[in-house]
Amino acid sequence: MQERPNMLRIEPLQLAKHLRELGVETGDHLFVHSEITSLGWPVGGVGMYRDVLLDLLGPQGTLAVPTFTFGFCRGALYDADETPSVGMGVLAELIRKTPGARRSRHPIQSMAVIGHYAELLAAIDTPSAYATGSAFGSLAHLGFKLLLLGANPRSVSLVHHCEEVAGVPYRYWKAFTGLVRFESQPRQAAYQMYVRDLAMDPDVNETHIADQLRARARWQEISVNYGTLSLCAAADYVQQGLMMLQADAFSLLDNPEHVRLALSTR
Repeated sequence: MQERPNMLRIEPLQLAKHLRELGVETGDHLFVHSEITSLGWPVGGVGMYRDVLLDLLGPQGTLAVPTFTFGFCRGALYDADETPSVGMGVLAELIRKTPGARRSRHPIQSMAVIGHYAELLAAIDTPSAYATGSAFGSLAHLGFKLLLLGANPRSVSLVHHCEEVAGVPYRYWKAFTGLVRFESQPRQAAYQMYVRDLAMDPDVNETHIADQLRARARWQEISVNYGTLSLCAAADYVQQGLMMLQADAFSLLDNPEHVRLALSTR
């Protein structure tokens, strides 16, 4: 991340103040999606975000970030300690590499975790990353809050848990087999994903969940420089998503009629 001339800055004390105003408290458990370029130049570097979050949460809190990688789908070894995350942002990768961070076992859709629930979440090994009882599927039950650090509400990966539990018709199960390494020698393992049916071209828009939570005053947000900080309870997010999908399996799509038509012609 490179500072641009005249770029607004964000300092540690400023970030901590905004997070407290938003509703982040000592002892919280946070699942974070980030797009930190929208928040300005971080004084002290990208690590400032990690350090402020960990200091604010304290030793009883938990910090978790998505660390997806798709090499396993193409036959590459997934090493929970070494395989970098892809497309999740520089902060997520920094947290993954932080000493003491633990990583969940799904070789495609994993998370890196620091703090109270790190060992518990890293030990979960389910065929699907979003199944009930999976690492992602456990966040709501464990009382996590969802924090978006400049990230668009359309970036929330928890929507996949809602879609999987609801069994949306525009996704299907796809199996993957390959090599994984978890603190031992590599071994063959099988995992699965509930993938989008590209022939239907479903345009999933997670903002529909955020809009409903905002209307119910269950979604908090603060503007910071060029972007926004947003916070809600993971349980609220999952409950809202499931409620919408159970009422209408196409409710999270921006092109529901297109997908309905694709289904009807099969």
